[in-house]
Amino acid sequence: MSALIDELKLAGGIDVAGALERMGGSEELYETILSMFLADENYESLKAAMEKGDKDNALGFAHTIKGMCGNMGFDRLFHYSDDMVETFRGNRSCDVDLLMTQITEEYGRIMGILKRYM
Repeated sequence: MSALIDELKLAGGIDVAGALERMGGSEELYETILSMFLADENYESLKAAMEKGDKDNALGFAHTIKGMCGNMGFDRLFHYSDDMVETFRGNRSCDVDLLMTQITEEYGRIMGILKRYM
């Protein structure tokens, strides 16, 4: 097992076992998808849309982040993104500024781990 996967297992809020199961047990595939997340720009786009007050585009970017995080086992970031999506859809009533802060903190934590190894 790679040092990256070992650290992700210890990080909290990340379901590495579930992600590996979805990827047929392939650590190589998981690391490939993690590198794609590292290069993905949806978080930056979400941040820009939120700064502009562009709820429609923010919804789309949050939904994409939610899907990626679900596949990669980033459970905490998945839940924050899901809360944002459902709030924008009118199905929940959450403080989107607080959610954006939580998304930013968790995204930064995950990216910090990935950047150390990739």
